[in-house]
Amino acid sequence: VQKQRVLIVSLEMDPTETMARMSRQSSGHAHPNDFELQTFHNWTNNRLWLFDHVGNLSVDHALALCRYFRDVHKGTHVFLDSMMMICTSEERLDEQKRFSTGLVRLAQESGLHIHIITHCRKPASGDEAKLPSRYEIRGSSAISDQAHNVVVVWMNKSKAAKLEENPQNMDAHAEPCAVVKCDKQRNGKWEGKIKLWHDENSLRFCDDRLSPVLPYHLF
Repeated sequence: VQKQRVLIVSLEMDPTETMARMSRQSSGHAHPNDFELQTFHNWTNNRLWLFDHVGNLSVDHALALCRYFRDVHKGTHVFLDSMMMICTSEERLDEQKRFSTGLVRLAQESGLHIHIITHCRKPASGDEAKLPSRYEIRGSSAISDQAHNVVVVWMNKSKAAKLEENPQNMDAHAEPCAVVKCDKQRNGKWEGKIKLWHDENSLRFCDDRLSPVLPYHLF
């Protein structure tokens, strides 16, 4: 709706699957009809680009791709999913630092907003019930140190386990399915948490579990 020009580089998901999921999110239900599909696809014209490649991508190719999208397509946002598909070894910290530095420099030079998805280290105790912080990002500390913003997305796996055991557990239903935490914001004041509930039919996250999920108004 804001007419941003966005590139999604999903190195673990085929573009057709990405579009299928986004079509459900747009329509607000699991089986969008032909009109809803066509409306969403028309809306994505000159707004959304998908990089048609599944598998690893080198640091240099990833940086070149971002610059190409900015220069040729006048792009404004790039989502790189994920760090581990570009910097494939957790031990090569210098490569991760070089990539992080390159992304920051490119963003500063071009005005491009670059969103890089990373993963957190598994907790030593094996207990994933605790909300992680930016200091637990897997790999080099330069990833979070150099980023202007760090947003942590935490899935409430204990809730899923409780509901699998007892689908009528109302206390578990009341728990959020996920928490999004702004853990660093270099040029802004707000840092905090947002609780979200997942709607399986639309694949959307909502800020409460009772409000109806409605189609997006695209035009």
